[in-house]
Amino acid sequence: MIRKLLVRSNGSLLFLNPTEIHWIEAKGKYSYLHCGKNLYPVRAGIQSLEGELDPEAFIRIHRSYMVNVDSIRELKPWLKGEYRVILMDGTELTWSRNYKDRFYDFVDKLALAVPARKQLRN
Repeated sequence: MIRKLLVRSNGSLLFLNPTEIHWIEAKGKYSYLHCGKNLYPVRAGIQSLEGELDPEAFIRIHRSYMVNVDSIRELKPWLKGEYRVILMDGTELTWSRNYKDRFYDFVDKLALAVPARKQLRN
């Protein structure tokens, strides 16, 4: 697992702690690390980052998005089995139905009494 990410920022190299990342967006050969108001491009695919970041801290919700679990404020049912993920800063992302199994596993880990999968299907 990655302990620090080295990113370019204004001509300098910045050591970024993964906990500072709110969410990651894939665009072409680059992934963009969204850290509050700061955005850092990294020449690495999202799949590569997914394999390196702590799976307990980051979850892939879409082919183009990964989210820091601690940044999630709310999940809202959306269209055709998808969910809207609302982050603490108000950013809204789509949890694709193609990642539905990851969604149920994620919610089941958080549910205390009844498995969330059963609650969501009722």
